Amino acid sequence: MKEVLLKQGPRRQGSKTSQFDPDKKASPPEVFIEVMRLAEPECSDNPFTSLVRHRNYLMFQVLFETGMRSGEVLQLKVQDIRFSEQLVSVVRRHDDPEDKWRLIEQNAKTQERGIPISYELSQALYNYVINERRLLAEQQKHGFLFISNKGLSRGTPMSLSQFSKLVLKIAKDTNLAAYIETEGIQVDKHITRHGFRHNFNQRGCRKTRFRAISTPSRPNLLTQPVIWLSNLNIGI
Repeated sequence: MKEVLLKQGPRRQGSKTSQFDPDKKASPPEVFIEVMRLAEPECSDNPFTSLVRHRNYLMFQVLFETGMRSGEVLQLKVQDIRFSEQLVSVVRRHDDPEDKWRLIEQNAKTQERGIPISYELSQALYNYVINERRLLAEQQKHGFLFISNKGLSRGTPMSLSQFSKLVLKIAKDTNLAAYIETEGIQVDKHITRHGFRHNFNQRGCRKTRFRAISTPSRPNLLTQPVIWLSNLNIGI
């Protein structure tokens, strides 16, 4: 009986449970806020070229605002964004016949769900689809939202390796390092693509941002195209 009571008793801070909590291992929230500042297209300290700044910022903003996994972001399709409802639908698409360019298929690992997004992000994604993605994807007919901007992969869905390089570039940016040093922030590890989700959880957003997608509502959220996009050549 004594052994049972001891096992059920409160654990001291610093136990294995807290030490290995991935959310607590992520960089502090203020570091991610600085990352988002650097990623803004108009920021003079932005480490990316003008060609990809807007797309990169949107990918980071989706991660920051929704807590989605990077694989879920990379497998998003235009039809998954309900612009007028300000909702992103996470859909599981294993063995998607449309994903024929990437060696490693990106997919959702958890349950399908709808995630509310801000009006600003919804509008920014809409502008990206209409003004940037439409021109890049016209030669590659697919519905994936985020695509490569240059080279032989131009117009094809972004790969995990491509996205990982983007995250690494901003994680090792000298301006970010200077900010961390100036503010005296203790950072255990570099910013990673997984870190955005841990930061989302740290900010206490996890329980309030998800909407489970029930079977009756699924056609409206996931399969019906946005009407005002139907007449545009956006590569879907």
